[in-house]
Amino acid sequence: MGEAVEEFLARPQLDRDTTHSYRQTLGRLCAELGAPVPLASLAAIDPDPWLRAKAASNPDLSAPLLAALADDPDSGVRTAAVGNVRLPSSLLHRLATGDPCIWVRAAAADNPAVTVDILLALAADEVMAVRSAAAKSAALTAEVAVALVDDPDYRVQARLAGNLHCPPAVLATLARSRCPVQVRREVAQNPHCARALLKGLGRDRSAWVRQCAAWGQ
Repeated sequence: MGEAVEEFLARPQLDRDTTHSYRQTLGRLCAELGAPVPLASLAAIDPDPWLRAKAASNPDLSAPLLAALADDPDSGVRTAAVGNVRLPSSLLHRLATGDPCIWVRAAAADNPAVTVDILLALAADEVMAVRSAAAKSAALTAEVAVALVDDPDYRVQARLAGNLHCPPAVLATLARSRCPVQVRREVAQNPHCARALLKGLGRDRSAWVRQCAAWGQ
């Protein structure tokens, strides 16, 4: 543990509770050091939601504190908590499928521990931003990609087309001429786009898509 952290933790309890400089210093150390556990434990119970969010993102935070932050009244804190890889699957599922804040639900897609079931739920969300988060998730599977390929919002399709984990068959579907030009362009820019598909996009009616396909080849 660094000298600055040890010095800070040695401050008297009264000083911690009553001075503005205490919170300023805690915030600075959390920002500079990534909220190491001794600081994160203090930040987790601080009145400042920014500090609680820093604590919620720490994968080494104790389970009880992380669970408490997952229920925090501040949506920014819950957003940080839902992205924590150590968040229990039951809490991750609850936040992803039932939190009233769209950004909390969307952030669940970026959790490295996100499951296919959760991504499928996000893919069926009524809000475009949440479905878009599922479409760009690094945990994308063929099943989730198929659920999103005919999304009514082209922005979701474009996110899906740009995902490096998007299956070749889904990329081929998104390259169809009836798909919006923004979607076809993303297919052409995907490094995993098959050469045969790039060749076809090289004859696209959009010069924008043709240019991207040429760069890809």
